[in-house]
Amino acid sequence: MYAHLNSMNVVKGYVVRQGEIIGRVGSTGISTGPHLHFQVEDLKGKTYDPGVYLDNIKYAYNLDYIPEEFKTYMGGK
Repeated sequence: MYAHLNSMNVVKGYVVRQGEIIGRVGSTGISTGPHLHFQVEDLKGKTYDPGVYLDNIKYAYNLDYIPEEFKTYMGGK
């Protein structure tokens, strides 16, 4: 799931090709500024660390600075 987008260029079921623009960054919902929120969750809503699925891609993230009350927030506009 991608969140906080300003606009989306694809719909559910669309096959995305590498390099294709799927949306535009935004600051919707509870957000401190424009950014992309990427989340992996199952059909029951349980969330998973996306790093497990992106093992072969260079990325860096640090969840230590995020306040605990925002780590499990669901909702928004």
